[in-house]
Amino acid sequence: GITSYAGVTCLQMASAFSRTLRSIDADRMTAPKSLVVFALVIGILWTGWATMSRAPVFVASKEARVESSKAVAPVEVTEPGRVVKTYLALGLRVKEGDVLVELDPGLEIQRMVEQQTKIDTIQARIEVLKEQSGVREEISKWQEKVTQAQAAVAAARSKAAAASLEREKKMLSMSDRLSKEQLQSAMDHLAAQNQAGARNDTLEAARAEASQSAIATGLESRRTVLQISEVKRSIVELEGERRLAESTLSLLRTQLERRTVRAPAAGILGNVSTLQVGAVVGPGKPLATIVPTTDLRVIGSYPAGEAVGRIREDQPVSFRFTGFPWTQFGIGKGRVTRVASEPSNGLVRVEMSIDPGSVPAIPLQHGLTVSAEVEIETIAPSTYL
Repeated sequence: GITSYAGVTCLQMASAFSRTLRSIDADRMTAPKSLVVFALVIGILWTGWATMSRAPVFVASKEARVESSKAVAPVEVTEPGRVVKTYLALGLRVKEGDVLVELDPGLEIQRMVEQQTKIDTIQARIEVLKEQSGVREEISKWQEKVTQAQAAVAAARSKAAAASLEREKKMLSMSDRLSKEQLQSAMDHLAAQNQAGARNDTLEAARAEASQSAIATGLESRRTVLQISEVKRSIVELEGERRLAESTLSLLRTQLERRTVRAPAAGILGNVSTLQVGAVVGPGKPLATIVPTTDLRVIGSYPAGEAVGRIREDQPVSFRFTGFPWTQFGIGKGRVTRVASEPSNGLVRVEMSIDPGSVPAIPLQHGLTVSAEVEIETIAPSTYL
């Protein structure tokens, strides 16, 4: 019984082992087929990617740095002088017109005070003369009215005298008739003649008085006009002196302003000279330079063989800043704005804009060095192969 049991067991083990061998043989046949299919799929996908996708082509700059479109402005003096105040400090942010250095004004301030006093005095004299001229013109107007009134009075007197004379003439004519008819005595006739003569004399006197009054009034009017002309001439002379004094004062102010050194542009002070109060400075040597902080751009130099005809305006640019790891601070973005048409020493100058928002953690300023890569085209990866 034991032998039979062992034989059955052996037959079962031999059957199981044969099935295992057949399974292994089947797996050996299936594995190469799966690998071939997998490799074929990978090859098709890779071929499709290599031929249908696009990869960018970059041209890297030989050298590049951030610059302002405005030139660096030197701080200079126009006239020699001794420093009395200085506000120069490296890295100081200034605005256009800020006072940076003050020089000894010398005698300009004293002369300016003298000229200002002279101007004020002349102006006061002009005001007085103008007031006098106004009063004289007013007097002239009243004199004209008085003349008209006097002329009217003289005319009335002449008219009254003429009327009286006319009446006396009539009375004399009647006296003549009465005297001829001997109805009036010779004495009364003579009295009538005398009365008529007196009336005639009165008329002539009135006319002479009117003429004399008109002449006197005209003379006084001419004298007033002459006085007004003299006043106006004095005013014109004083105004000329005032303008000359104002011109001198303006010149002194200009000279004083030259002794005040101001910032010619806005920006940050760089390359500041060591300057102490009491030092004597003169033109020709900049005291400092002002680096602009606005209108920043990137200026790069590219090999002519790689740039000419390939770098064009509006192409995208990537910036990596020296000293600022791009893995931490990011990569700046921008575009090509201008490309030089003529190489110099085998390099082409390219101007590029930069988007400050693409690298907010980097303090953009004039002088930062960068590596600028211009994307000139996109090609299939298979082209690389």
